[in-house]
Amino acid sequence: MKLTIEVVTPEKIIFSGSADMVIAPAVGGDVGILPRHIPLFSRLKIGELQIKREGQTEYFAINGGFLDVKDNKVTVLTETARRSDQISEQAVLEAKERAETIMKESKTKEDFAAAEASLRRSLLELKVVRRKNRKGTETLQS
Repeated sequence: MKLTIEVVTPEKIIFSGSADMVIAPAVGGDVGILPRHIPLFSRLKIGELQIKREGQTEYFAINGGFLDVKDNKVTVLTETARRSDQISEQAVLEAKERAETIMKESKTKEDFAAAEASLRRSLLELKVVRRKNRKGTETLQS
């Protein structure tokens, strides 16, 4: 038995397919979803979403949102989601440097908070892309 999963942003469906397991960054801690999971609705924090299928793991950087699990269907609603193979490490490093510079030079709390949020997104995307670059697509252990 498989899960059906959709990762949805306001612009489009980022992923739609079947999975053996989903690991999502819930506000209370990471949650693993397997087939026949009880119904669940949870808030998600900024973090790494993992979709495990056919012995492979796909990684996504998500910007919070909601997780809905019901009848072997998992729906992730998020403002933004980026698949690891769509992230440029060089672009992320540049964004990280810009955010760090703005944080050092910021004159207002608002500028600092915006730069800090940008830095958090950059660090998450860096983690996701480096995982992909280091391992390719991770093979599940039996």
